[in-house]
Amino acid sequence: MTKTILTDSELDNLLSSPSMPLAENGFTDKLLLKIKRREKLQRIIPAAFGIVGAAISVYFMPVGLFTELPAMSLSWKEMVTLAANPLTLALLLSSPLAILAIKSD
Repeated sequence: MTKTILTDSELDNLLSSPSMPLAENGFTDKLLLKIKRREKLQRIIPAAFGIVGAAISVYFMPVGLFTELPAMSLSWKEMVTLAANPLTLALLLSSPLAILAIKSD
């Protein structure tokens, strides 16, 4: 077996000459479809978990929270006492109703 050493110009000619296109049998299209599906899942999954988390939080909230809370004027201590459930406290502090409930001391 003889090893052939190519010169720089021979290597440049070999690499710059046009070559036959490769038969891919739809590989690129399949790959692009997979990438699009993965990107779509990366957008949908966090939104789905957010909706499920909100539904769980609403399930564990006291019934009168949305009807009585806007009429109340609560201090921080009273609010924490009202929201003894951590899920309720998290939802309360992340909702627009928290602006109505918290009075400036």
